[in-house]
Amino acid sequence: MIELTGAQRRWLRSRAQTMKPTVRLGAEGVTETARAEVLAALDRTELLKVRLAPGRDRKTDAARLAEATDAALAGLVGRVAVLYRPLPAGPLLQLPSAGDDAPAPPVTDA
Repeated sequence: MIELTGAQRRWLRSRAQTMKPTVRLGAEGVTETARAEVLAALDRTELLKVRLAPGRDRKTDAARLAEATDAALAGLVGRVAVLYRPLPAGPLLQLPSAGDDAPAPPVTDA
């Protein structure tokens, strides 16, 4: 699993703020189907918002989903988890360096 600094998690949450949740977990929680759907979404994009099911422990579900997909949990706000996993071909997002609190330059769509 990827280790992120506080500044990197904060930067990723700011990037995800305008995104809509792409995947929704059902009442069963982290199932193989949900894991496959999140993996497919992370293969298309590095940053993903997941809406967690009500009536379940959101922190446990978010941590379990991050572990099952080999992604980093960048944040958990309410019932929405923000997951990050760089693309194998090369990252699209330029994260701030580990000791850098300054924001990274904006990413342009190429």
